[in-house]
Amino acid sequence: MTDWTTFDWDGATVNQFVPGDPTAPAGLGKQMRDATDNIHAQMARLKSLSDTGKGWQSPAGQEFVKKVGDTSDLLEKVAARFEETATALGTDIRDMPPTADIAWPSGTQWASSLNLAQKKAAAALMDSKLSAEGIGSRLTSMIVDKLFLPSCITQLF
Repeated sequence: MTDWTTFDWDGATVNQFVPGDPTAPAGLGKQMRDATDNIHAQMARLKSLSDTGKGWQSPAGQEFVKKVGDTSDLLEKVAARFEETATALGTDIRDMPPTADIAWPSGTQWASSLNLAQKKAAAALMDSKLSAEGIGSRLTSMIVDKLFLPSCITQLF
């Protein structure tokens, strides 16, 4: 069990609670998705070589067509694994507010999940700091001064 009594809450940062850079898994997911697309393009080229129907009646030609089919099957398995990885990591980061819930299936969109977890941690950290400092006068003056009333009116109070 962690002893949180000595933890420096004033200097705490979000990365201490939810470390990581969401752009890293998103970038890798994009690379995996691009690799999947490239594999499918190469599979189509291989298939077009063997589907011409002309000149493949010899034993060597028939063996070539068989090897192309076997290679396509292996490439399809590789492409499926790359696609699963891309889906799990996510290829972009969904920008959601910290109050949102995860809106995608479990085991997918790691980059977006990490980004949302960091936003939730940042919001919770800010809430705890505001609570520790006493929300009352400080927050009220900040709202009045910065958001609602022009400076000439706040001087009257």
